[in-house]
Amino acid sequence: MTLIGRDRQLDVVRELLERARDGQGAGVAVLGPLGSGVSSLLDAAEHEAVDSGLGVLRGAGRRSESHISMALLRELAARDQTGSLARALTAAPADDAPTALQMWAEAAGDLAVIVDDAHLADEPSMVALGYLARRCTHVPVAVIVGGHEPIAELDTIELPALRISELTDVVCGALECERVVAKRIAEVADGSPLVALELAQSLTAAQRRGVAALPEFPLTHAPIRHVFDERIRSFEPPTRRALCVAAAEPTGELRVIAAALRTLGDDVDALEIAEEDGIISITNGVLVFDHSIRRNVAYHQLAAPSRRAAHRALAVALDAPHQAERRAAHLAVGVIDPDEEVAADLEAVAVAAERRHDFAEAARWWKRAGELSPAGPSASRRSARAADAARPRTDPIAGLTRAERRVAEVVGSGATNKESAATLYVSVKTVDAHLQSIYRKLGIRSRAELAVLITRLDTEGET
Repeated sequence: MTLIGRDRQLDVVRELLERARDGQGAGVAVLGPLGSGVSSLLDAAEHEAVDSGLGVLRGAGRRSESHISMALLRELAARDQTGSLARALTAAPADDAPTALQMWAEAAGDLAVIVDDAHLADEPSMVALGYLARRCTHVPVAVIVGGHEPIAELDTIELPALRISELTDVVCGALECERVVAKRIAEVADGSPLVALELAQSLTAAQRRGVAALPEFPLTHAPIRHVFDERIRSFEPPTRRALCVAAAEPTGELRVIAAALRTLGDDVDALEIAEEDGIISITNGVLVFDHSIRRNVAYHQLAAPSRRAAHRALAVALDAPHQAERRAAHLAVGVIDPDEEVAADLEAVAVAAERRHDFAEAARWWKRAGELSPAGPSASRRSARAADAARPRTDPIAGLTRAERRVAEVVGSGATNKESAATLYVSVKTVDAHLQSIYRKLGIRSRAELAVLITRLDTEGET
């Protein structure tokens, strides 16, 4: 795979993979502005990993799933053909995913875990990946995550950063264009290699040589959407509709996309020309866009009613019990008018969120269920439940799981991790993993802060 102007970054990735193959695992976060080529560098990392004899497990963060706990880890588990990751996560306590992921990686070995759009991933999954990356120094595992800045969402994983700088006009000279043309492309692309390549490919041979006038490019600030939009608008309506449906389903599961297209009276074969054009690829039943920007453009190039119809069709395709939350997410977007059946589905998802102590998520589902309820007692009840789920919890540790509460109480009393493990009959690793989750949920950073909180709660309980 050829990358323009990314030799230094690719060398770092190769060194990381080489260390993993030698049993000295490590992790890195590849960071850069939108369109800077983060995804392309991860693609190259995947090719390098395969060439070096490492297995690859790859996933991506999704904005639509960023609020769903463990969504990214479940995606990785679904793509693990051995099924071992799914078994490890199922066997572990719901609040001990970091330890389960580490133990799985130690057993799997010779592996590269690659995650794109990490800034969109759910926090529990990223915490677990960060936990693995920091503790795989003696395990043949490389953890490579990529994301766009700002990177506040990546702070919790504490990985060394590999930053991708903007593309200069000197590097754009490699685009087989005359220098004056390459310089203009660099100017319009605003430093983005992705846009530079798209623009160069859109030119005729005469334009690239500088003997024909260049088209009127839009000003910077919006060149990315323009060049991506032009490619998609060149397709026939059935292909554009199929791309919109594919973009609306974040997992890219082709079976679900095909079923939704049939519901809409379209055919999955309409995607063939897009695959031939290279803007999507289909591997092992999973459809992937060549870039997240392309997915966004494909979704928004149809009018809102058509997008809602796509979501409703996807909801019909997701009819299995374990797909209830994915189905509800599509229904919540695809329906406008009150619908008791849809509201009941959203209520079931809200109840499930409450059971796992995710009150913010429960409040979101209850609110939408109330909005879609026909006027009457059910609408009032659901709106009241939304308000109740959204209210601040009087007990600061109410959102912790039972296991986390036990760890918080023991560690907060002054016990070390080793002493806590002995008291609770669990491993030190389990205590450490619980503490990371406790700190995140309570918004604290140290054992001292936890001790103050637990002491205050004990004091209040005695009064």
